[in-house]
Amino acid sequence: LFYELFFYFLFGLFLALGRVRTVLATSAVLTALSLASLVVQPEIALIYFITRPILLIFVFGMALALWREGGGQAPVLVRLLALAAAFAFLLYFPAPADPTAGDFTYLAWAGAPAMLIAFAVLAGPLSLPLPGLVNEAGNISYALYLIHVPMGWAWQFIYRQLVYPAEAWGFFISLVLATFVSSWIFYRFFER
Repeated sequence: LFYELFFYFLFGLFLALGRVRTVLATSAVLTALSLASLVVQPEIALIYFITRPILLIFVFGMALALWREGGGQAPVLVRLLALAAAFAFLLYFPAPADPTAGDFTYLAWAGAPAMLIAFAVLAGPLSLPLPGLVNEAGNISYALYLIHVPMGWAWQFIYRQLVYPAEAWGFFISLVLATFVSSWIFYRFFER
């Protein structure tokens, strides 16, 4: 969440430049900060955190968005190759010694597969079953991201009041359903 907030802060600083220049300026700063990670030591926490290469994932996301908005599309074969490459990264690169460091080894282990999967999914139209349901799931995804942890805490209390003795699978299934319903309500009545 820190990285997301930091990204939005930087992006917001450049908004007056227009869409493409905002992306280019934000990308330049994030890239420079990521390269600075090669020499920055962790003595000052804030400087350490704002120089992690994990920030390059935002650069990729912005580039992908601009490319798609400009009409960019990749053939299905290229998208399938990107998906295969994502799995190759997952198989080839071991977990870094410190997965929380957000360094270049983390980027190879988790960032590259995530970016390749995003490209495979977003680089053109997809024919999926139940497209209305898929679109609605996309609509509620940010609300789901925001409320899933608080919902988990609240549901522990609620579930114990409703079901005694508590049962793990019942808790899990009901928590998932309650979280999706809550996310849909949050999206419909607050986020929109």
